[in-house]
Amino acid sequence: MTINFVEVHRQIQQAGEAARREQKALRERLAQAHEALEAWANHLDDLIARATQALGYNPSLRCALPWQEPLNARFAAPPPPQAGLLLAADGSQANPNHHDRIPFGLINIGLFAWDLSHRRAPEEIIQTELLLNQDLYDEFGMIGEERIALERDLRERRALLERLEGAATSPLITLTDGPLELYRQPRNDPEFQALFEAYLDVLAGLAARGAVAAGYVDKPQADLVVRLLELALLEEANLRQAGQERPLRGVTDRMLFNTLLLPGERSAIFGIQSTSAERFRQYEGGQLGLFFFYLNVGVENQPKVVRVEIPRWVVADAPAVACLHAVLLQQTRITPNRRYPYALTRAHELALVTHQDRQAVAAMIEQEWHRQGVVVGEESDKQQAKRDLQMTSRRSPA
Repeated sequence: MTINFVEVHRQIQQAGEAARREQKALRERLAQAHEALEAWANHLDDLIARATQALGYNPSLRCALPWQEPLNARFAAPPPPQAGLLLAADGSQANPNHHDRIPFGLINIGLFAWDLSHRRAPEEIIQTELLLNQDLYDEFGMIGEERIALERDLRERRALLERLEGAATSPLITLTDGPLELYRQPRNDPEFQALFEAYLDVLAGLAARGAVAAGYVDKPQADLVVRLLELALLEEANLRQAGQERPLRGVTDRMLFNTLLLPGERSAIFGIQSTSAERFRQYEGGQLGLFFFYLNVGVENQPKVVRVEIPRWVVADAPAVACLHAVLLQQTRITPNRRYPYALTRAHELALVTHQDRQAVAAMIEQEWHRQGVVVGEESDKQQAKRDLQMTSRRSPA
């Protein structure tokens, strides 16, 4: 036995009591959030003024910003388009481990193309990039998971842009899993800056092609709209406490829109106020500014609210927003017991790097190193001990 279950049970009991008290308080705060949403639904200019004032006190303030629709607006799904191209990209990775005999990294991108007219079979593309030798290092040493994830995000969007070259159909919809906003690395990291600029350039390329670009966030935990409502609840004299005084703490946007949106409906569109989103807004006239809406892809009595991030050039095109709304609903209904876009599921399946894949690549590298007469390093004792423990655990009787 490697866990003190008696101690764990005691801690679970204590946490359960605290969770019961917190749930009661959370229901009260959620009701207060709904009241604020209704009361301020049409006071968009006042909310923007409050946000501007609060931003002067707290430049790192993160919240939603009203756009042009009432805060409590609801929009039913339009009919899906009869033609067009949907491209979904997802990425997977293997991170380098200095305990291995030969450290390496790998980025695998899966691209799934879906003809909305159904005249052509879906297209599947896999792009694999192996990171070896000097590719694994920057000025601070061996790169880690965050850096490779950033490269993966860039390569996903780049794969979409490359596939759009020569595409003559319309609309062109590109879909990736997760937010469009990037905030993985410290802003003063020169490697981040270079990758971030390349990322913005790729998004600008999607804009130039007229693509309806979107990031799909499943089970969102953000409280951007809730933080906007907190600005409404603060007295003007207390706006310098924005972001620090949290009267609705614990309430998420998903909780808020779970009961507001009927199945198939989208919310109002909101802008994103954050230090990272400001970089998008500053790029060449603001066309890359980040926005989002919430969408209920669930069914009656089983709401499932997701967040969809879109850039400003999509927001400015109302038919494009309607088209995206319809296509996402259509995609999430292809597999009834999994309310997730089918094209993204397929892209993920194409991109997935399994443990067996990693082992096979490691064996290929080691074989080639031996053939070339390159000295292969030793696996660390720690890594050997972990592997021996895993093998022992697998052999133990049930």
